Amino acid sequence: MPVIVDDGRFGGEMERLSLRFLDPRLEERFQLSGGREGRNGFMFAAGASAVLWLVAGWLLPQGTAALAFLAWPVAVTMAAISAVCVLATPWAATMDRQHGVLSLLTSASGLVILGLVAAADYLPGYAVSAIMVLFAYGFVSRTRFVFAALRTAVIGAGFILVAANYAGSANLALDAFFLGAMAVGSLIALRLLERGRRILFYQQLVIAEQARALELEKDKSDRLLLNVLPEPIVQRLRQGETTIADDYPSVTVLFRRLHVACRWALGAGGGRPA
Repeated sequence: MPVIVDDGRFGGEMERLSLRFLDPRLEERFQLSGGREGRNGFMFAAGASAVLWLVAGWLLPQGTAALAFLAWPVAVTMAAISAVCVLATPWAATMDRQHGVLSLLTSASGLVILGLVAAADYLPGYAVSAIMVLFAYGFVSRTRFVFAALRTAVIGAGFILVAANYAGSANLALDAFFLGAMAVGSLIALRLLERGRRILFYQQLVIAEQARALELEKDKSDRLLLNVLPEPIVQRLRQGETTIADDYPSVTVLFRRLHVACRWALGAGGGRPA
């Protein structure tokens, strides 16, 4: 199967912002390949989210009485949503679907975390720590840069909104700094990772196509050699022999008179053969 490029016009070129391949057929192939490769990671991330929410629902009431009535219902709801994402694995056959679902789940988890810590008056320290865990899982799952940027924007807006309504005495400047540094660092890393991944994918396609072209040329040259040389000689040429000569200690040469040629000679010359 030839390399998926559009008559050589695009090759492996990508869009500047989204990093999508300019060739839609190449992008489609990349999406399907990434979907197959990331299937297990998608299930793990969604399943881990369900487990972590159930654990959080059990731990939060023990840490603060303010969340005793709210933590468990919220945790069960988020765990159920995560479980639905796991069940949606057959539908999430492409990379965009997988990363889109995980980004929505991460964004929702981030907003819920911000709401819980704000309600319990634990916004300083705890909110940023929990969001960093979400960003770490997003990095492990190699979220596409576009989805990571949207997820970061949603969670960042949620943090700004909660911080603006924070009535405590703690200074949130350090929390905002850590959150911003984590967000920018993870986005840069994910962009570099996705770009390198796409370049490698295209190079592998090119190498595979070149190998296939070389194989076709080899088959063509082999057919040409078999038309002019015996197969044993061709096999020896393939094995690297350059000078092919066989030594026979004794041979018997049989000469057979060609009667047809002789009859023609008799008819043409009028004589008898010797």
